[in-house]
Amino acid sequence: QQIFPDGPTEFLDMMREAAIADMKGDHRTAQLRYRRALARIGDRDAAANAQVMVRYMSSLDDSAECKRAARGLEDEWKRHPNGAIAPWAQYHLALAYRRMAERSNVVSYLRTAERMFREVVSKGDDKQKVAAVHQLGCVCLVRASREHRPKSMTALLREARHHFEQAAGRWREMENFREGYTLGRL
Repeated sequence: QQIFPDGPTEFLDMMREAAIADMKGDHRTAQLRYRRALARIGDRDAAANAQVMVRYMSSLDDSAECKRAARGLEDEWKRHPNGAIAPWAQYHLALAYRRMAERSNVVSYLRTAERMFREVVSKGDDKQKVAAVHQLGCVCLVRASREHRPKSMTALLREARHHFEQAAGRWREMENFREGYTLGRL
């Protein structure tokens, strides 16, 4: 979803290895590689540093360390509110909040996640918008899982289905592998 930052071959190898480890679910290795890449960049390139930091925090989030990821992503988003990485930082921060809401009964996390996903839908690029639409469907699923009134639960599930169908259609047009994620949710 993000372009690797420019850098020496050693740095790009670390990023590639980290991305592969992340895709395989080996988050510990991925996080180690991302930390090494951050050390390699140092303070020389703020944009590349921000990209690696967002990848590192999203790996933490994927490994169930969503609170730690949220803190790091909040810092990154505040540092680069208008940079190219800002919508991805916001997307991953919203994702961390959604996961925090799933693991707790804190409704404010879910409200914050939904608001942030809607902002990404309105301001992000096409790829970011589709990913955020998919996540809005996930927010609806979380809400439906906590709903005790059948009519409200049905309405939330219908809304989730709408988001998932919209995202799946867009990803199909883009020939993006993430279509499978949405189809799995459906």
